[in-house]
Amino acid sequence: MFPSKQLHRISRSRITSRTYHELSYAEKGEPFDVLEYFKQDANLARPVSSHPDYTIPVQMMHAPWNPADKNKIQGKYPSPQSNPPPQPPSARANGGDWKVAGSEGWGHVMDHNGALDSPHLTPGSWVTLGHSGMGTFRSQLWLPPTAMIPVERGDELYDSQGPAAASLFQLGGTAFNMLTEFETLREGSVVVQNAGNSGVGWMVSQLCKFRQIQVISLVRRGTKTPEEYDLMVNALTENHTNTTRIVAEEDVLEDKDAFKSLQSGLPNESAVRLGINAVGGPSATLLLRLLAPGGTLVTYGGMSMKPVTVATPQLIFRDVNVRGYWHSRWMSQAFVKQKKHLVDQLVDDVLDHGVQCPPVQVFALSEMKEALEFELQQSKEAIRRKVVLDCRE
Repeated sequence: MFPSKQLHRISRSRITSRTYHELSYAEKGEPFDVLEYFKQDANLARPVSSHPDYTIPVQMMHAPWNPADKNKIQGKYPSPQSNPPPQPPSARANGGDWKVAGSEGWGHVMDHNGALDSPHLTPGSWVTLGHSGMGTFRSQLWLPPTAMIPVERGDELYDSQGPAAASLFQLGGTAFNMLTEFETLREGSVVVQNAGNSGVGWMVSQLCKFRQIQVISLVRRGTKTPEEYDLMVNALTENHTNTTRIVAEEDVLEDKDAFKSLQSGLPNESAVRLGINAVGGPSATLLLRLLAPGGTLVTYGGMSMKPVTVATPQLIFRDVNVRGYWHSRWMSQAFVKQKKHLVDQLVDDVLDHGVQCPPVQVFALSEMKEALEFELQQSKEAIRRKVVLDCRE
């Protein structure tokens, strides 16, 4: 619990800001080299948008730093839409085509003169982003109503999770949709995943916990000492008494006997209906070998930069399905009601079923360089901590 998080309730229906700040870039490149911090008086900072519907101001609270943000700044991340909505412009007025970084986050609707149909989008309401790539690393963001998703139990969520709540909607949304859209999982089903200590891996395990779905998480020891590895395993398995969770050292499973030992611990041959892949290469091959006949492997990342290779017998004799999932595309194609249902479901899972968001490390917008340096050290952590930027002044 976060009993001291009361600042957001003070005069929240009349939110104003004295200053405006943002993280933006004028050219593509490595974030450490091209991202720049900009700050000025809030009265001078209202960007003029070419889109007439961008009229509702949102005071951003927290915004996670995601791999997609890095890839977009590098120029490697495609748009999920052929005609993406325009990003609200940067407040910089010193020339250049500045773009504000950041793809997700949440905050409060500020005072405005626009007409809104939803009672959940009044000044002071909690909202998260319904469109990706809107440039969330700023203190104030002007949006059309269709780009906002109300978070109706926002006060409760913030009191429960603090700044970590900002990571729920993308990490949790990715995990939830992969668990529900590809296979029908029931109590006793088994999900196998790699990158079990990642943010999405954490949320997969959390969402399976109260649904009585078992999870096998593959992790790599890497350069971790035995003590560091044990700490990671303990962190991944603690408080999961409702499911029989297995954390398997991926490197060891390349040995046939170790792999057979893991297989022998499965409830039955048909239990593993779903594999969730964030790595690719040999790691994805291990997941495919664990899948039941007719099961599905869903790939949402490729951290190893190696392809997913499927042996011919897997396709012919075991009839496995190989699919991909891109949350940005889902968000661009889903109806507003679908996105609202996803947000409501995730919030209810946290508040009513004890789901915990992944641990985070919070930095101010002005501390982006320190945040990027921290991110580089994540391989040494037992559980990867999601970097979250505090967007307030």
